[in-house]
Amino acid sequence: MFYLRYTIVWPLFGLILFFCVLHTEMSAQFSSKNCGSNLDHSNDPRPFFPSYINLDAIKFVIPASAELLRDYIRHPSVSGSEVEAVDYFQALCTKKGLYIFEMNAPDGSRNFIASIFPLSDGKPNYIFLNHADVVDVPSPEDWKYPPYEGVIAEGQVWGRGAYDNKGAAIVQLMAILQMAEKARSENWNVNFSLLCLSGEEVFSSGGARFVADQYIEVLNAAAFFGEGPAGVQGVVPRKPEEKIFSVALAHKRALWLRLKLTYESSGHGSTPPLHYPNKDMVAAVNRVLKSREKLQFNELNTTILHLLGDMEGGIKGFFLKNIHLMTPVARSIIRKNPLYLSFFANTISLTRIQNEGLSHNSIPNEVVALLDCRLLPGIKTEDFINKIKKQLNNKNITIEVVLETPDALPTRPDVFLYTSIENSIHSVYSDAVVAPMMLQATIDSNFFREKGFPVYCFVPILLTPQILRTVHAKNERVPIVALENAIQITTKLIESIAERSELITKPPED
Repeated sequence: MFYLRYTIVWPLFGLILFFCVLHTEMSAQFSSKNCGSNLDHSNDPRPFFPSYINLDAIKFVIPASAELLRDYIRHPSVSGSEVEAVDYFQALCTKKGLYIFEMNAPDGSRNFIASIFPLSDGKPNYIFLNHADVVDVPSPEDWKYPPYEGVIAEGQVWGRGAYDNKGAAIVQLMAILQMAEKARSENWNVNFSLLCLSGEEVFSSGGARFVADQYIEVLNAAAFFGEGPAGVQGVVPRKPEEKIFSVALAHKRALWLRLKLTYESSGHGSTPPLHYPNKDMVAAVNRVLKSREKLQFNELNTTILHLLGDMEGGIKGFFLKNIHLMTPVARSIIRKNPLYLSFFANTISLTRIQNEGLSHNSIPNEVVALLDCRLLPGIKTEDFINKIKKQLNNKNITIEVVLETPDALPTRPDVFLYTSIENSIHSVYSDAVVAPMMLQATIDSNFFREKGFPVYCFVPILLTPQILRTVHAKNERVPIVALENAIQITTKLIESIAERSELITKPPED
């Protein structure tokens, strides 16, 4: 017995001693002033190892998800030129064995759906939405890594679209593929698909709008899971470890207006008249922008107040979380913060004032102003424009609607589906806060919500505020760990829906 103890203890003691030495040397090298002087680890996603370990002999495994995202990013797809990227992603889905159905628009926009089962089977279809187009990169030289190379470095995939929205597309694809074999072998009575759309960033008429209008019956849709808020960690200063995932059940909609004012006036800048188009347009638009929009509270955006209250903390946080008790104070806090205000009021942004090219000292006879308006659900376009006309207080200004997205009622959440989303997130992030909300941004999911289908919008990729700020900006990227965790969440969601569906439709035993 004595011998047996020592045969176990001494090897264990030696192993512990080895790791202590290893840790000491790693710490010493890491803290050394000369550390990194000959070898730059800043772009290396690998952990730091002692010098006597041959790193070249070690093959670091990059997950398939990161490699696929890298390859997808390498197909640039700024809105209006996404055909090549759609072709790549469609070919990838085909290669992986999914059933493809194309829905290409007359304007050349490419859209397709990739499914576990063919749509012709008629099975109720749970559809994950993504879009292939991305916003432009004005200054690629300002990026840490080239924006269209999909560089994998520092444990992250870098590039335009890494999060919005190619990262989400890869998450959806990987999750569907993980469940496809099981679904077919058990012949599930429900289908799961990803729907790849064009032109989301510019509200293209050939993307979601076209598919919803022309192919909605073909899709056999039971519910849609669309683009929405990412998971965020570190947004609450008092609780830096807290993770928040929001599920958007409603969106504000876009209304783009073109204001035009034309009349003759003296043309030389040295003798300005009392009234001329530029002066009167600026004065009229300023009246609009200075008007205070009415704050509107509903079940969804008051939920946000509790999250905002946690973020603020202290007295401000208390007022926000108790809006019905402290309404005047809370309203003041909301109005002073543009982000908060966007959840509770219609917003108007002056995006451009323009004239035809004239010399610097010439007063133009025509001026155009562009307004980007974002309206809360239930606000009628006609009523909103009539209010704008009163605020402009200039009968000579004409108003043209350039673009309008649909006014869709909020999704009334199905208890099971919402709980499945919540449980799927908790299967990976057990302590996360999951809350329904209204999204102040405008995305193409509303075209399907307008048709009466339930739409749940969220992206289960966990980001820090720092990384979240790179979306639509320079150095967009997504952590590989967050990408892999998002695949687990989405896979769990698919599995939960399928299991319940099988249970409901299973014939009773004799």
